[in-house]
Amino acid sequence: MTKLYSNKQRWKIILALLGIVLIIGFLWYSNVVTTRLKNEQTNHIKKWAETVKKKADLVKLTNQTFEQLKTEEERKVKLYAKAIKEIEKDLPDFDMALYIISDNNIPLILTDDKNNYLTSANISLEKKYFIEKLQSNFQNIRFNGESENLEKSLYTVLNVSFPPSKIKDMLLFSLDINQISVSGGSACSSGSNVGSHVLAALKVEPERASVRFSFSKYNTFEEIDYTIGKLVQLFEPQLVQK
Repeated sequence: MTKLYSNKQRWKIILALLGIVLIIGFLWYSNVVTTRLKNEQTNHIKKWAETVKKKADLVKLTNQTFEQLKTEEERKVKLYAKAIKEIEKDLPDFDMALYIISDNNIPLILTDDKNNYLTSANISLEKKYFIEKLQSNFQNIRFNGESENLEKSLYTVLNVSFPPSKIKDMLLFSLDINQISVSGGSACSSGSNVGSHVLAALKVEPERASVRFSFSKYNTFEEIDYTIGKLVQLFEPQLVQK
């Protein structure tokens, strides 16, 4: 009887210890899971906070950019209005003329009394440089319309007709993947899937790739050299010089 009682006590102790072990194990596992969830939530909150901050910075930058553009456009409008008033005067204010000449941001074209081109200032030289580079690197390079004529075309646009090539259909894509933004055809047909009626009227050969390059005061000669280099790689078999 005493032996039986002793065995029961032993089992009670074992079960109690086992219960304690299970409780401790459960509490430890619960703590691990809770800590993991806490860390995951903390990371999510940090990422969310970083995303919100980036969006806020982007909004701030966008607002600053638009504010700068607004200020610049207001300045141009005021300057244009003042210039119109000066033109209408019998005796223009020469201070205004001197201001325009001294401002490197104002394109200036000088003509005679018959509107014949005499000279210009503050006009981008990138287009002329690009034309010279194309002519020195390519055989049979052409320019659609009179876009290469600096006196009869916009200094911001050049429509180039490249020699027939197997890469004709992939030229725009090839330039795009090299981070060179250009357009195909003419400005009048931008976004259209059909051929340009303007180039068709100019009787541009369909086997030639026509690409429209645009320039601004933000472009550099280094960017033009980069573009020429990529075009050289694409049209290498047809080059006058490498």
